[in-house]
Amino acid sequence: MLLSIIIVEIAVFFTKFAKIVAWLIFLGSATKVIIAISVALIDDPEARKLAVEQYLGSSGRTTGQYIDHASLHLLIGLALGTLAEISQSLQEAFRAKLPGKADTPETQHRE
Repeated sequence: MLLSIIIVEIAVFFTKFAKIVAWLIFLGSATKVIIAISVALIDDPEARKLAVEQYLGSSGRTTGQYIDHASLHLLIGLALGTLAEISQSLQEAFRAKLPGKADTPETQHRE
């Protein structure tokens, strides 16, 4: 019984951590996609090249490659956030089955 409670509490920590990481990945990659699209819309090739080096780094990738890479990170952030939400729902269901834990605010339905 005690071991089950400890495992659930550890899972709560990792779920909260996963949500924070998911938001950071999502916001960072969304920002990078917006910047890369903005740079890609520059008409002058010289100005675009300078903007790529200044805002996206000088790794030799094109703006399309930056958009692809950032979009992949965006999807990873969404997937991690989805998994964290599933984890939280499972924890709430498990806590509801523990004796004496059914009336805690974490187990009440979120609106």
